[in-house]
Amino acid sequence: MQLIDTHTHLNDARYKGREGDIINNLSRDGVECVVNIGYDRKSSEISLKLAQKYANVYCALAVHPHSAKEFTEGDYVFFKEATKDLKVVAIGEAGLDYYRDLSPRDIQQEVFIRHIHLAEETGLPLVVHIRDAYEDVYRILSENASRLAAGCLLHCYSGSAEMAKRFLAIKTQTGGFLNVHFAFGGTLTYKNNRTAPEVLRILPRDKILLETDCPYLTPEPHRGELNVPAYVSEVVRAAAEILGLTQEETVRLTTENAKRFFFKISLANSPLR
Repeated sequence: MQLIDTHTHLNDARYKGREGDIINNLSRDGVECVVNIGYDRKSSEISLKLAQKYANVYCALAVHPHSAKEFTEGDYVFFKEATKDLKVVAIGEAGLDYYRDLSPRDIQQEVFIRHIHLAEETGLPLVVHIRDAYEDVYRILSENASRLAAGCLLHCYSGSAEMAKRFLAIKTQTGGFLNVHFAFGGTLTYKNNRTAPEVLRILPRDKILLETDCPYLTPEPHRGELNVPAYVSEVVRAAAEILGLTQEETVRLTTENAKRFFFKISLANSPLR
């Protein structure tokens, strides 16, 4: 059984000239496929090209909150048209980032809501970026929960366990609950990170996904190196220990969750699209 790395940035310039080798070696490294994430128009275009070129690469398209001030209606039209390609499996990463505040907060919120509308129009799940903005993300998701029929993924979740419980309790207009998932990456391996293990233990197990967020957040014992999808094995190791599972059980669990979330298929002998 191989894992799905649910959040990579192989469209980053640091991989230029190396991305082909990394992708061709995914299976050798225990990775079935990756979901490569766009963060602006250009990176989304590159991500789509990689997905079209390689069978084991899928992609998500969006404008990151850092670049929200540069978002245009032309971007919206491009993203919507691009989702006709079956290799596009999500809208993202979109959200709010109040840590660096590279775009005004009101514009970040407007663009985040536009991406929620895009997810609704395309029927795709939404990959959400949050940093120092949990209350506003919670409010916006609560107000728009019924638009997210395909669900949302809180990427690189760093909020509290109590905040996670609040996200899980968001209700839609029909009385159901928002289909929200949580992804964990290299920070799960950091010895001083006490919050993520606490959150992981309280989450429903069918809501847990794993990622690298490469080239960022390289896990132990590789910190200081350029992160790559192969290092998701270190995240598996940490998650297995926290959950009290074997690594094989953890891979099976999170792969099942990722396939259900992104591809709407179960694990039992179902090929990826």
